[in-house]
Amino acid sequence: MKDKKFTLSEASNLLGLHPKTLQRMDRKGVLKAERTLTNRRCYNMQDIIEFKRMRVLEVKKNLVDDILEAVGRYHARMES
Repeated sequence: MKDKKFTLSEASNLLGLHPKTLQRMDRKGVLKAERTLTNRRCYNMQDIIEFKRMRVLEVKKNLVDDILEAVGRYHARMES
C-alpha cells in the first residue's frame, strides 16, 4: 500500500485540499509530486501520510501557542 500512487484528484480528496492548492504546493516544493510518463502529477502514500502528520503538528503547535498566550494574559491581569 505504501507504494500506491494517487492522482492529483485522489490526493486532493485525501488531504481535503483543492487540486489547485496541491499544484501550487508542488511548484513551491511544499509537497512535491512525482510525474507520470505523460507528465501528470501523482503522489505516493508516504508523502501524503507525512504531510498529514505535519499539518496535525502545526495545528497542535498553534493550539499550544494560543494557550501560552492566554496564560500570559491571565498572569498579566492578575499582577495588575
